[in-house]
Amino acid sequence: MNRKDRFRDSENQNTRDEFDLDEYINEKGNEDESFIDSLEGKEKKSSKANIIAWSTLVLVIVFYFVNPISSATDFVKGFFDEEATPIELNSGNASDAATNVTPITSSFLDYVAALKSFDVTEDISVNGAEALYNEGVSIEYISNLENSDLFDDLSAAGVLSIFREGVPVEYVSSLGQSDLFDEMSAAGVIGLYNSGVPLSYIQNMGDSDLFDEMSGNGLLSVYNEGITSEYVQTIGDSDLFDEMSANGIIAIKNAGVPISYIQGMGATDLFDEMNSNGMLAIYNQGVTVEYIQNLADADLFDEMSGNGAVALYNEGIPIEYIRAMGDSDIFDEMSSNGARALYNEGVPLEFYAQLESLGLEDLSSSDVIQLFRRSADE
Repeated sequence: MNRKDRFRDSENQNTRDEFDLDEYINEKGNEDESFIDSLEGKEKKSSKANIIAWSTLVLVIVFYFVNPISSATDFVKGFFDEEATPIELNSGNASDAATNVTPITSSFLDYVAALKSFDVTEDISVNGAEALYNEGVSIEYISNLENSDLFDDLSAAGVLSIFREGVPVEYVSSLGQSDLFDEMSAAGVIGLYNSGVPLSYIQNMGDSDLFDEMSGNGLLSVYNEGITSEYVQTIGDSDLFDEMSANGIIAIKNAGVPISYIQGMGATDLFDEMNSNGMLAIYNQGVTVEYIQNLADADLFDEMSGNGAVALYNEGIPIEYIRAMGDSDIFDEMSSNGARALYNEGVPLEFYAQLESLGLEDLSSSDVIQLFRRSADE
């Protein structure tokens, strides 16, 4: 490169590096405007922060005068603490909140709890308990009914019906103590109470040991028939009936069976169990007490039914024949049908004694008939 060219390049470089004053002034002007805008923005933010700070201070002062200092402190702490929880703002911590919860008090809840304490809630639902509660049925009233030992299933409807009828608890308890009813319904209790059946009558009926189980309706029917408890007790004392129904005692009474006849039948100890139908069959067929006594004295029958006694009586079997069978001591047990079969077969009285002399025992009526037939053929 020659000298002329180097000069030209140097001149161009100087031209590029030449300071532009107008452009510099414009740039500074723009920077000053941005700087001014920035200062104005900072002043605005500062002014807004001051307003918030003063407002907060005023709120703190007002809150301080309205609430204790601890609450105010917690409020300020909670206000500026972004991680504070609602529980912390209200009471400080979760455990304090749990202990400060007001328990729910309810007389109905206490009522249900009391019912559960004496174990009737299996039979009384919450709906039933509410019905009892609304009716004003006391816990003591229900407890006394439960302790009366009269109800197998104590329902809310049953308690309500007894309560509404005004049945005294003492009356219900007396029914339970009478040892007459295995199970009683609320309707049965109400029926007895409203019919005016005296408790003494009910108690005497239970003491008679004549009825194994009696319903409320059954007792009412006996009472309405005018059957006295003394009559029932006398029949029970005869020790003739193991169990008697209300209809059975009414039938015997209406048939006019004398008490002495019933007592005589019981004294024979011939019947292990007698029902009213058997008693009426014997009486209506005219079987005398003496005949029954002779059957018992023969010591031939371990047990006899009313129909069996009637069958022997109607067959016309002499007592002497029956006694000979018993005296032979060859029978361990004899039924009325067996005795009739032997008599109708024509087995003579002497044959029983002959079998005894041979040392035979524990024979059945069929055995004796077979022996008699084979002996007669030889």
